[in-house]
Amino acid sequence: MRIKKLEHNIIAKIAAGEIIENPSSVIKELMDNCIDALATNIEIEFQNGGKDYIRVSDNGTGIIYEDLKIAFSRHATSKLNSVKNISTIESMGFRGEALPSIATVSNVELISNVSSENHAGKINLEYGSVLNVKPDVRTKGTTVVVTNLFGNMPARRNFLRTTRSEIQKNYDLIKKYILCYPEIKFKVISDGRKYIETSGSGSMVELFSQIYNSELANSMIPIENNSEFLGINGYVSNINIKKSSNVNINCFVNKRVIKNRIFNYAIERAYDSLLVKGNYPVCVLNLKLDPSFLDINVHPSKNEIKIRDEREIFSQVEKTIRSNLINYNTNKNDISSEVRQFDFNVVEKQTGYDSIRQFSSKSNFKDYANKNNSNIQEFILSENDPKNLIFEFKLLGQLNNSYILGEYQKNICIIDQHAAHERVNYEKLQF
Repeated sequence: MRIKKLEHNIIAKIAAGEIIENPSSVIKELMDNCIDALATNIEIEFQNGGKDYIRVSDNGTGIIYEDLKIAFSRHATSKLNSVKNISTIESMGFRGEALPSIATVSNVELISNVSSENHAGKINLEYGSVLNVKPDVRTKGTTVVVTNLFGNMPARRNFLRTTRSEIQKNYDLIKKYILCYPEIKFKVISDGRKYIETSGSGSMVELFSQIYNSELANSMIPIENNSEFLGINGYVSNINIKKSSNVNINCFVNKRVIKNRIFNYAIERAYDSLLVKGNYPVCVLNLKLDPSFLDINVHPSKNEIKIRDEREIFSQVEKTIRSNLINYNTNKNDISSEVRQFDFNVVEKQTGYDSIRQFSSKSNFKDYANKNNSNIQEFILSENDPKNLIFEFKLLGQLNNSYILGEYQKNICIIDQHAAHERVNYEKLQF
């Protein structure tokens, strides 16, 4: 078979498939356009999970009437002038592929106005073909309506998830934008019912209350650490807040909503030994980097980016969060008044203490413990100890996923699991 050039409509569908995977992809691209247009008010509405209808409206700068057609031409953009600008680009979009990709796989109506007067322009497209361009009326800003998503690609539409799943995916995405841009007013409507409406006041406490609850909102710990090349700002939950999945970990880079498992892992590592395994924190973190440190031109969807000195940033994120958590809990001195009852009769016979006493204050306990601490010894290995010494250690179990309990020469040993892991890594680096 001889080589031949693909037809334009096939090329367009292939390109669109890289960017538009589902309704949330459409919503993401349109919200990015709103943000680039300096919108302070964004309204999102969808029906049937976005499969049948999506509307995104804003009060941004708008598109002039003469540019309506070219806005749907592939690689047409107002955000990039030369290849040199790619390394310093700060806008959400720059490839000029979002609108034409959306139009290729759906029916689109766009109405936009750039002035304070109600003179607007409207363009209608059907699966990439322009139907008409004509004057219309609306206030300053842009409204995009997308219907019949993947109507011309039945196989692709069949791969969409259930309406309930698509709705949840839309909510999860929009929630990230709400947390990333507290200064923007968002309103979200699904099948005629309002999901959420934010004030755009910039208050993170207010947003945490709306999205989660007031208890969580009042227990979030502010994070701030600014260095010459990296700024870390945001909020993390204290160790009393526990979630069953990591979906509430939000890490943004230069106000970009991206997917980055490495930074998510750094946040999880910061809570190592502070949260039981299988529990996750709530976190909203924005990393501020010089744009030249980023490569945002990795994938057409712009969900992924490459970052220079990623390991160093990983370390800074982990250390910053962990130190703030430790300082917060030390200052808070939040000791639970609920104490589990335990029968000490068994252990009294096996310890050097003739009885188990109750103490009315921490100072009394400290005085008593100092008098009797000769029974407790710190177990330290040196390089001169025989290598088979570790084999005499008998493992008993694990406590709270934080400490290893064992027996050595008829003594009980308690090992800080986190510290031991750090020592192992240190030894690996030495050799």
